[in-house]
Amino acid sequence: MRIFTFLLIIYFPISLIAQTSFEQHKETRDYLNFYHFAQLKNSGEFNDQNLKSGKWEEYQLQYDSANQEIDIEIVRNGFSKPLKFLTPTELIKCVSIYKNGELHNKRECFEAQYNSDNSIWWEITEEINYSSGIRDGVMKEYSLGKIFHVANYTDGFLNGSEIYYPYSETPKIEIIWKMDTVLMGKWFNDKGVLLTKKDYQNWPMISVIEFYPDGTPNLKFSAKGDAEILHGEYKIYDEQGLLKEIKSYDSGALVE
Repeated sequence: MRIFTFLLIIYFPISLIAQTSFEQHKETRDYLNFYHFAQLKNSGEFNDQNLKSGKWEEYQLQYDSANQEIDIEIVRNGFSKPLKFLTPTELIKCVSIYKNGELHNKRECFEAQYNSDNSIWWEITEEINYSSGIRDGVMKEYSLGKIFHVANYTDGFLNGSEIYYPYSETPKIEIIWKMDTVLMGKWFNDKGVLLTKKDYQNWPMISVIEFYPDGTPNLKFSAKGDAEILHGEYKIYDEQGLLKEIKSYDSGALVE
């Protein structure tokens, strides 16, 4: 009982410190964002029709992401406690090219960050190519200054390869699109080795291949619908790529 009480005494102040720290971070970030936003002015030119033209620098204070709850779990000495924190506002700067009032060519957006002396600097968050106000070309999204999402658009539709890099420069997920219709998905391990490939071209039927770490097929099977219910042949291979067993499924039920 004494040990239990002692651990609680240690644990709960830590959770309070964490909560106070996040609340102070939000308060400081909101204050700095509001202060700098009040000082910043959009800049650019208009053409003869009073439409935006050429290069523009524009600023916005985003509230839609503010005050959303995020869940964090504090763990210490075998005890855990879930905590909820509110996210701060985001101060965004976008550098764009306009043609007759419509976005054209590359648009780059940045989020305000602050040095220890509260001076501001800008961290890139996204690059998007436009044609006549419609996404057309490569889109890149960044997290902490590093690319985590790349997609390609044609006339506003996802078209071609879309790749997610959640942890490093190694792709984790790749999706192949044709004018907003998904054709194929690929999933990779942390080393970039293909683990799973799903072919959606005969939707609602899905052809799935799962691989061993060396790239040798492990499983080949068919499934259907969003729930990916097994339907059709289910083939199992050994590590040398030789077929070991074939099963058959009908809407999730094993056919004997």
